[in-house]
Amino acid sequence: MTDRDDVDDRPASDADIVAAAEAFVRHLEREGVFAEIKAVEARLVDLAGELEAFGRHATERIKETDNLAAHVLALEALVAILLRQVPVHDAEIEEEVRRRTRAITNDEDGSELVQRIAQEIRDRAAE
Repeated sequence: MTDRDDVDDRPASDADIVAAAEAFVRHLEREGVFAEIKAVEARLVDLAGELEAFGRHATERIKETDNLAAHVLALEALVAILLRQVPVHDAEIEEEVRRRTRAITNDEDGSELVQRIAQEIRDRAAE
């Protein structure tokens, strides 16, 4: 026997166990636990769909970026060949970069980044 007199130490019968389980399930139903679980499940399914779409879009952007990089490298190769055959002065390159990037940078000098890249392409073409 235990310290408490109201506790029955007898083993529960199968019927008692089934009745307790059914009572517990009814309690969970009344409290809305199962409805909450279904709502969470539905949100998880939605989230899984959104994550799948996000992954698909990210993969597409990577392919587009690879494609753009390939185009840039091809153009750089062509420009390098042309620069070896046709002399172009640094001042002409700088002025063309200024002219083409002035509007997008809102700066009369144009883009410093584009200037550096153009100079790097010209330097590599000379190699």
